[in-house]
Amino acid sequence: MYCVYLTIYGGNKLPPFYIGYSTIDKVYKGYNGTVKSKKYIDIWKEERRINPRLFTTRILSKHPNKFLASIEESKILTFFDAKNNPLYINMHNGCPSGKMHFAHTNESKEKLRKAFSGRKHTEETVEKLRLLHKGKPKSIEHKKKISDHMKTHSYWLGKKLTEEHKEKISQKNRGEGNPFYDKKHSEETKARMSKTRTGSKCPKRRNTYQITKPDGTIEITTNITEYCLSRNLDRSHICKTSSKGFKAKKLSALGFSIPSA
Repeated sequence: MYCVYLTIYGGNKLPPFYIGYSTIDKVYKGYNGTVKSKKYIDIWKEERRINPRLFTTRILSKHPNKFLASIEESKILTFFDAKNNPLYINMHNGCPSGKMHFAHTNESKEKLRKAFSGRKHTEETVEKLRLLHKGKPKSIEHKKKISDHMKTHSYWLGKKLTEEHKEKISQKNRGEGNPFYDKKHSEETKARMSKTRTGSKCPKRRNTYQITKPDGTIEITTNITEYCLSRNLDRSHICKTSSKGFKAKKLSALGFSIPSA
């Protein structure tokens, strides 16, 4: 059973009245309420600790559940306009849902950001989240909302890797640093890959690339992978941005038509 109660304060450091709701058993055991407002929280705790005899709590109404108790509390607080009434410790007029909704201040947001910065989910939590979302495909509308949001809120928006950073990543992923170093696909994996590609149309010829060297001279190649390996260049970067000053573009992308073999 729940109840709405009135706590009367007999001192001179706080307003005289506080209205709240709780379980009846809790009130019978001496509960006077929990004040959370910055204005009164410290004084309330101090007075409860030093002068508990100054607090008297009376039950105003009883209710079968928490929700009905919260509605009654909200009605009483709204009737007396406790939020703006100097006779009440309450700094709000209640909330029928039983929960108060406050907007975080910028200071509070910064504290939360620092508190959670660097934290990672445990493997158990990751597994719970995976199972929670498993089998729940996103609707086209949902996907579009995510896409539109990321176009303007991506953490990488407007940023670019420096050439030095690109080179560091390149060096780190070479040789033993490559996650697939000294590994081979199993026969099962090869069969699966083969099955996936069965029936797909293979290009009749290699793509032709125009390579612009650091000195501005141009070369043409039909094997960009071999070209990069022979000059120790990064295959992925040379096509997107550059690698050690070398830049590559498909001739089709430059407006040239490439005949089929």
